[in-house]
Amino acid sequence: MTRLPIGIYTRRGSSNYWITCSGRRESVGPGSLEDAKRLLAVRRRQKREGTLGAIKTRHVIFEDISVDVVADYTLNGRKTLPKVKAIISRLSRFFGGMKVADISADKVRAYIGMRKAEMPTPANATINRELSTLKRIFSLAVIAGKVAAMPHIPHLSENNVR
Repeated sequence: MTRLPIGIYTRRGSSNYWITCSGRRESVGPGSLEDAKRLLAVRRRQKREGTLGAIKTRHVIFEDISVDVVADYTLNGRKTLPKVKAIISRLSRFFGGMKVADISADKVRAYIGMRKAEMPTPANATINRELSTLKRIFSLAVIAGKVAAMPHIPHLSENNVR
């Protein structure tokens, strides 16, 4: 019987290889011992980088995380709930159907450009309220574990001279 490297094992009566890393067991499938060594190396690297077991955000879309803000405002009895719903509908025109992992500072800047190009042009303060809502959407999604990280959300300068 051949001795397997630490972290790789087989089960009696099975041709599959298994790896174990940080108490997590994972099947390599009917692959070779080399496949098992490669997968174990990847999992150990992820453990070192702190990304082992990280949240899978590939399939999370904007609508999945925007409902959390409405729920939060409803739960806390905020009077501005109708305004937030209107803001989310404006955000959904641009970000709707978009994967959360694809939303970056560049996309947010593109959203700002789209809003500035509309007629009548909204004030910077209006766009900033929308960006603040977007930021709140992402912060609630991070807390809920739906998103691993929040993108940088730039704001516009406001001229509130009275």
